[in-house]
Amino acid sequence: MAQEDRGSEAIRYIFPTLLVPDKADNQSQTIKKKGAWLLGKAVPVRAVVLEKALPISEKGIFLEKGTVFSVANSAQFMACQKNAPISQGIMGMGKSPVCLIDRDGDGVLDSWFKSSINIIWGGYYGHLKRDDIYPIDPVPTKPLTISEVRGLEPWGTFEIRYAQGMLTYCVDGTEVCRQNAPKIKPSDLEQTVEFMGGAFSYKKTDGDKLIIKMIREPKGEVY
Repeated sequence: MAQEDRGSEAIRYIFPTLLVPDKADNQSQTIKKKGAWLLGKAVPVRAVVLEKALPISEKGIFLEKGTVFSVANSAQFMACQKNAPISQGIMGMGKSPVCLIDRDGDGVLDSWFKSSINIIWGGYYGHLKRDDIYPIDPVPTKPLTISEVRGLEPWGTFEIRYAQGMLTYCVDGTEVCRQNAPKIKPSDLEQTVEFMGGAFSYKKTDGDKLIIKMIREPKGEVY
């Protein structure tokens, strides 16, 4: 049953990110102390693809059939595409992801809007005002399976490594790293640690290097 449009009430939404570790090339490796233990990619937790092409003529955007959208956690069905930014702000210098929403609740995306939050590595909610939603011709979508989502091209990257006294992961080659991760203190003695569903052994060697062994491959987690 279609939902009633609730006037000016804002719609809350957020985009969780799925972290998918790479398959390890080697079960044992020697790396620099701050080097990567394992790399991985970031993809949407849930995603859909367009089943027909969608032009948004007033913004000069053309979304091809098969374009992948990340599905938000929200009371209403909405999804955003990171590679189709819309200019905004002073002199159009800012960029916002283009998003689609099922405004009337019938399960079909029928309007578009500009996202106010990141759709990858997002950590806070956006609040969408209904006056900022614009109609389009309804566009059918197909949900991707978990296997298809995990097989997507990267929307971001991360690396598992020793940082800030922890075995953690850091995003997109930066020092932005997960907190509340296992604390470790490498020494000349071999130790073990569990992280992201996996397990590693590690010990210091040659001064500023670590010998890392994969005991159990990490499974990933939701950011």
